[in-house]
Amino acid sequence: MVDLYFKPEEAEAYGFSENAGGFSRENERRFFLTKDRIRADISVLEEGMEDANGDAQSISNRIEQLRRREVRIRNYFLKSNMRLVRALSARFSEKFPSVDIRDIFSSGQEKLLESWDKFDIVEHNDIKFSTYYGRSLYNAVYRLSQRRDLISLDDEVTEDGLSRHEFIKDPYFEDPSSQVSDKDTGYWIERHLGSLNSRESYIIRRRYGLYRRKGGCREKVSTLENVGKIVKLTKERVRQVELRALEKIRGRAEVEGSNEGFIS
Repeated sequence: MVDLYFKPEEAEAYGFSENAGGFSRENERRFFLTKDRIRADISVLEEGMEDANGDAQSISNRIEQLRRREVRIRNYFLKSNMRLVRALSARFSEKFPSVDIRDIFSSGQEKLLESWDKFDIVEHNDIKFSTYYGRSLYNAVYRLSQRRDLISLDDEVTEDGLSRHEFIKDPYFEDPSSQVSDKDTGYWIERHLGSLNSRESYIIRRRYGLYRRKGGCREKVSTLENVGKIVKLTKERVRQVELRALEKIRGRAEVEGSNEGFIS
């Protein structure tokens, strides 16, 4: 392994600037080739850990050093592309007015980090990173706009005509068991839990009486407060995660055309 890596402090010498509005194709390529080289070296070191004997600690230290180096390079690259995030957020906000620009910008930051990890300079040799990232963010915002249309806080969710907003705020309606009293609805929600991350899935299972003990028996429906104590979140934060998870489930079901039985 050759210890020749691009260092962020060398940026100005290569003409990089966070105010430059992006990098040239050559300089951009340098970032990603460096990322790939660091990760390849880490992989080689990790494979040699088992046969390292007394050198295991030194190898571990070297791996940690390389990881810190990639983080420094990554952070510089991401910071230098924040202008791109802001520009695309403003553009997509005009195209998708139903989506709050703050949500678009938040997605923009997440997709920037995700694109750094996934962008392969060899595989995507014919496009610039900004193009790859722009497509990724566009798709994310498009999905957000679809979900906003599919599930709204102003939609009626009870026979009395209460909106989801009122349903959540009113402590009398905090227990969502009435939504899943029908076995078909509970089954429908459970079969779509795979579209959620682990925390969202856990909260939905607890909130909708779908959580199973080791013996297979289901737990009773948990309140927002009780779930919050378990997952170390505030009651309001649990509510937000729950709503977001329901949006994900509804969006996945619409794509699959299997939304029969969902909360309407």
